[in-house]
Amino acid sequence: MLYSVLKCPLLAAGKLMTTLLQVAGGLIVIGATIGIPLILFNQDRVVAGLANGAIADGPAIIGAIVGLMAMALIGGVLVFFFFRMLGRIINTVGDGDPFVPHNADRLRLMGWVALAFQLIAIPVAAMSTFVGTQLPAAALHVDTEISFNGIMMAIVLFILARVFRRGTAMREELEGTI
Repeated sequence: MLYSVLKCPLLAAGKLMTTLLQVAGGLIVIGATIGIPLILFNQDRVVAGLANGAIADGPAIIGAIVGLMAMALIGGVLVFFFFRMLGRIINTVGDGDPFVPHNADRLRLMGWVALAFQLIAIPVAAMSTFVGTQLPAAALHVDTEISFNGIMMAIVLFILARVFRRGTAMREELEGTI
């Protein structure tokens, strides 16, 4: 497998990128896992540090920040698993046999992950808007719109999963007749 990935620059680049993005997802998870309890145990210091005590509703702002970090944690897990599945698909391409039942399952799961990204954008938008109203000097900008491209990517992944499932079945049928 390693030889075929190194022989094809596209596979090598894809493998490198999926590995880097898995690491990024893992770092996000680690950061959020450490950050959430730190903020919860140091609420007074966080509120004081954010606006020098000018925040009227400290518990609400802490709740929103912790909520955003929880969404980041979920997002990090989704990023990790999405690119882990993509990396495994790349491995099968490198092995010369991508039409295996596991790849159909991986593509379907990647479609669900892509949809989950779109769904977590909704609470992220609400919480980031609230934080932005409480901390206008922070210039908080979080792009949290539900993306047409993201929804299309999920649909394409679901379709590709069916193509892979059907391709695998057709190959098994063909091998059975020979």
